[in-house]
Amino acid sequence: MAIRRHDPLARHAQTLYRVIERFRGFALVSAHPKTGRTHQIRVHLAHIGCPVLCDRYYGGRACLTRGEIRGQAADETVILSRQALHAWRIAFTHPGTNQRLEVEAPLPPDLMTVLEELRQYRSLS
Repeated sequence: MAIRRHDPLARHAQTLYRVIERFRGFALVSAHPKTGRTHQIRVHLAHIGCPVLCDRYYGGRACLTRGEIRGQAADETVILSRQALHAWRIAFTHPGTNQRLEVEAPLPPDLMTVLEELRQYRSLS
């Protein structure tokens, strides 16, 4: 994905993305930034009308409640109050040893809860 502007000072930014899982009103997306611009993934997803969940700055809601997922407005239990971004894998070349390093991190509990709720209450199947 690339957003084109006719600004001579604009810098190139590219993000590859794919939808991993779809839900009613939500999607689990894998994004791979090819360049390293500030807020790059957030800007690109907002540009295509799919802002990162709970991203106040780029058009997402401030928080996500259990009731919003379940369709029960009375349940105001907040299950996510931060951006739903997670770097599950980071790879880089160590500057001192020149060795390629790769680090993986599992999805944290709060994002797992959201994913489980979506699978149970917003599944498309």
